[in-house]
Amino acid sequence: SAMRNFPRPLFKVGVVYFLAWACWFACLPAYSVWIGQSVLGGNPKAAVGTVESLEYQRGVNVFSLASMFKAVIALAFSAYYPFMVRVVGDIGERVVFGIPFLVFSMALWIVANTKSAFLAGFVVVLGAIPFIATQTIPVAIAVSAFPDNLASNLGILNLFCVSAQL
Repeated sequence: SAMRNFPRPLFKVGVVYFLAWACWFACLPAYSVWIGQSVLGGNPKAAVGTVESLEYQRGVNVFSLASMFKAVIALAFSAYYPFMVRVVGDIGERVVFGIPFLVFSMALWIVANTKSAFLAGFVVVLGAIPFIATQTIPVAIAVSAFPDNLASNLGILNLFCVSAQL
């Protein structure tokens, strides 16, 4: 019954929600490996104490530090999200949802071949904005645009997110 009554516009939001989570789950586990291997030239299988082993561990440490800053940025972005939506007006959710992904994709493209641990860590931190947008904006759209049957709509929307995670 809930699926039958699920609003079509919210289904479109759910598809975007699914695709965004699929993208996150494809790249989040690879960040520390990317920094350790591709950026710093380390090797996780190298003998303990070798340069390759230490560089890989340094990459994992850079990722951990960047993740800490990412959490702080995500908290700040989520606090200012309602203000940003009011500033951009009627097209608010689309703009606030799309621009962070565009900026993040450009940042990933720029640093794809970097050898700078600082720049790689900065990209991880910058990823906080589209990450928190992925978590909050579809739910905000459901709550503001479709207040009827809110519990069932949010439950079905959550299925889009969980399906991508599985």
